[in-house]
Amino acid sequence: MPSSSRLPSSQLRPWTADFLQQIDGFVSALFSSISGTAGGERRKKMNWVSRKVHLYNVTMGLYMLDWWERCLFNILILTLLWFICYNGSRFAADLYDGE
Repeated sequence: MPSSSRLPSSQLRPWTADFLQQIDGFVSALFSSISGTAGGERRKKMNWVSRKVHLYNVTMGLYMLDWWERCLFNILILTLLWFICYNGSRFAADLYDGE
């Protein structure tokens, strides 16, 4: 037996060599995703609107919700924004008319 702890691939069983190649591919993919090389290509393909939607989902924590929960939350936010804008415009009109 050789003095090194690692055997040449010719002395390994075939399934062991395949397993080690799969592990090597997994580790290289993991480190490339951590370093940002794989994800960077995907981010470059996103247009401006997609980036803003993604930022909104991540900032508000919506990425972890189901589609219907996200829809309910968005309806709530849109209703709240409509209420603020509508009442703000009425208040501004009353303030402008002044007495």
